[in-house]
Amino acid sequence: MKRMKIGELARETACSTPTIRYYEKIGLLPAPRRTDSAQRLYGAQDVRRLRFIRRCRESGFTLSDIAAFGAVARAGAKQAPCREIVERRLASLRAQLAKLAAVEARLVSVLREGRQAPPDSACQRLEAWGA
Repeated sequence: MKRMKIGELARETACSTPTIRYYEKIGLLPAPRRTDSAQRLYGAQDVRRLRFIRRCRESGFTLSDIAAFGAVARAGAKQAPCREIVERRLASLRAQLAKLAAVEARLVSVLREGRQAPPDSACQRLEAWGA
């Protein structure tokens, strides 16, 4: 794969150029090679790494989690540390889902109560507004 400039990398990975620069600044991406005119040059490894970062972000991993994955990779990519990071994310996701399920149950209850009242009656839930 030929070397590409930051705009090309952004298009290839659906990642904005400011985000790419930020990932470099915080160490998720290594500092790229530069041309004589100081333009950044990227390669296939940068594309793979950015795509990995995007997939992680889409799965809800934090930048800290992703940095931890990078540290594991640099240390020899053992299963246990990766599994621990994924298990923490899964536990967090399950907690979010439980909260959402509770909110859903409350909303279903409110709708059920509302459907039992005549359509032109006052909404009992708005009593707090003094209406």
